[in-house]
Amino acid sequence: MKVQATQQMAHPQPVTQASPPGGELGKDAFLKILLAQMRNQDPLNPADGTAMIAQLAQFSSLEQMQNLNNKIDQLLEVQLLGELSGLVGKSVSFRGENDEVLQGTVQSLVWGGNRSQLRINDMLIPLGHVLEVRGVQSGA
Repeated sequence: MKVQATQQMAHPQPVTQASPPGGELGKDAFLKILLAQMRNQDPLNPADGTAMIAQLAQFSSLEQMQNLNNKIDQLLEVQLLGELSGLVGKSVSFRGENDEVLQGTVQSLVWGGNRSQLRINDMLIPLGHVLEVRGVQSGA
């Protein structure tokens, strides 16, 4: 007697993504995991309540640290903007496109956070190309 192998197609399960593509576990994903843990625990052997409270306390601490980090980033950005705006009207030396040293007066600041540029001689110059900053010389 000949036996034929049969394959049974299983219904594909939907794929859920617990963390964002960067690999970091966000607040929502953490809460989903915590709720799933609580729903699926053995009723005769429930999870230790102190462990759950410790996890929630860690989650709260993490959230507060993230908020504090965001506020510090905002503060540093405002401080940098204030310092860079003080360059307007100053005479500077900077590296040109072909690594030549050029000079000019800062006309304005084009703000872009980490990619901010200075407008000098109607050219946009990245901050990293500035070599020297001098005060404006007044007429004698």
